[in-house]
Amino acid sequence: MDSARITAKLDEATAWQDAETLFRLAKEADVLRKRLVGLLSDNPPKPVTEAPELRGESHRPSRATAHAGEASPKKKKSDYPKYLISDNCLVKIGLQRDRRTEYQHIVQKAAFEKTASVIASHLAKDKEFTPESIQAELNLPSYQTYVVLAMLRHMGLLKIPRRGLYTATGTQDFGSSASAVWSRLSTERGARE
Repeated sequence: MDSARITAKLDEATAWQDAETLFRLAKEADVLRKRLVGLLSDNPPKPVTEAPELRGESHRPSRATAHAGEASPKKKKSDYPKYLISDNCLVKIGLQRDRRTEYQHIVQKAAFEKTASVIASHLAKDKEFTPESIQAELNLPSYQTYVVLAMLRHMGLLKIPRRGLYTATGTQDFGSSASAVWSRLSTERGARE
């Protein structure tokens, strides 16, 4: 709770969002603490409910307060990963193993372009390459290299002929095809908004 209060007072663009997230986490931790106390004391606590309105109308709790300990519904594994362009960055949205929680990996456009360029140079020489050979020429975190490779494979520019090796799916100019994929993802994002 103290962290939420302190964060709300910061002069940052996301301060209120961060404070709300910390407040929600504090509430979830409190619910978990109460459940643990109940399990350990053989006297389980009663579920937390909200009182109905005084006028006799039923009260519908807000999303933030309703069922704080309840898990969200499972999502379709086949809908993931998702790739989009946001704030001039490639964003990969993946699904955690619990099939309820999403995660994101972000790659800036400059890192994407550098990775695509290195891949194009490898394809011009050898026709096949390993992720490690690409990473060796980059000064980027390895997860960014793997995000770019996964997206290019997802979009049909790369394939894996055998484990650990990548190759292009066609004979087209790989560099311009990678740029076209970036533009296509940017256009799809704009059409959804």
